[in-house]
Amino acid sequence: MKYIWIDIGTHYAQEYNSIFGSNLSFYLKLLKRILKIFIGKKFLKVNQLFDLINYRNKIRKRRNEFLIIFVEANPKIMSKKKVYLKADIAFNLAITDNQNIAISDNKFSKLYFANGDALSQGNSIYENKKNINVNNFIWTNSMQVGQFMKSVKKIFDSDFKDYKVFLRLNCEGVEDSIIYSAHEYFGNKLKFVLGSLKDVNEIKGNNASQKLDSFLKEKNLRNIYFMHSVDSWHDSFKEIYNTII
Repeated sequence: MKYIWIDIGTHYAQEYNSIFGSNLSFYLKLLKRILKIFIGKKFLKVNQLFDLINYRNKIRKRRNEFLIIFVEANPKIMSKKKVYLKADIAFNLAITDNQNIAISDNKFSKLYFANGDALSQGNSIYENKKNINVNNFIWTNSMQVGQFMKSVKKIFDSDFKDYKVFLRLNCEGVEDSIIYSAHEYFGNKLKFVLGSLKDVNEIKGNNASQKLDSFLKEKNLRNIYFMHSVDSWHDSFKEIYNTII
């Protein structure tokens, strides 16, 4: 069995690092979060804290069973962090909705900077995002989501006898299209969705967000919040662990 982690919108791959990165970094971040208990910020119970560490340790031991795919739209970010070398496959690519038509045959798209920051986690291909300026952008490679899922499925089907797919998403509004397409191509092999889906509402509106919520319920797909925040780690690690045991 192969476990395929497709991480779209990696931004330094902080979520991957929370599991497979250095122990020193992990425990320092955990300690800093625990210390905040003394200023009134609630955290995990003691047994949950030990569970979190146990889940992580057991997942780490099975790294060779994972195929890690990083998809990052911003070439400036990919050039700055060596973590991208740790992926089994890394694409400098903006994933677009299927109806988006890329510029010319070269399939380039504009990636707009959030708050004028070229390295922001909030950079987006959508012009209507509140904190972007349409005159402040970088060109990047792009691919329609259906084409992307079809292409990677061919790789998986040819290389692996059996596999399960995990999605980790934070891609500024295209999350719904990615989930629909992933389920179309992978069906029951798609096990869950990690990350944040709030940008679907912000970029595409409440109807699109409600449609996505209904789809997740209909297909029995769990969405677990998983970001760089330590508070999101317990439930995410648990979901991954329970799927690979």
